[in-house]
Amino acid sequence: MKQLIIITFLFAIFSSCSDGNSTEQETITGNPDSIGGKRTYLNPVDNKAYVTEGEFETYTPDDGVKKLDGSVQPINIILLTDQNELEKVISVQDLSDFIGGVEDILINDFSSVKDSGQILFQFTLYSDKRAKTDLSYNGDFKNKDLNNVFQKIEQYGNDIRTQRDSCVFQCNYAVNEEQK
Repeated sequence: MKQLIIITFLFAIFSSCSDGNSTEQETITGNPDSIGGKRTYLNPVDNKAYVTEGEFETYTPDDGVKKLDGSVQPINIILLTDQNELEKVISVQDLSDFIGGVEDILINDFSSVKDSGQILFQFTLYSDKRAKTDLSYNGDFKNKDLNNVFQKIEQYGNDIRTQRDSCVFQCNYAVNEEQK
């Protein structure tokens, strides 16, 4: 059941391009919560600008994003690899399984954390080496808690490989926050 929810979430949240007419100021965001409808994403993790020809689109399942048990809730998944190239690089099932494992670690490690905020993981998966994991956060988390979960998730990423090339994506979570 959890895999079905993650797969639905992946398909629903993947970013893609569309045609749109907006002013330049309205087309840039550095906030992963508001990427939809923008042309440029100023990534807070790697400080790179990701640009589309049209606008980033966000999708949500018809029945909404399913809440997880506990204090950790997914906000969105941002695919920074071209959606049309994804299936050539990694299967949706493998990506879904990986994200499910990340969520399991985060839920387990943050089940007793009382601090609140958002955690954004960026993963770069490769065909010939271990995944690169980056972490950005917003909130009052203790460094000990962040370091512990980061090390576990980084270790978890040691075995996943793409079929070819690389795949870059972000998983954004709220911890002990009410979702809008």
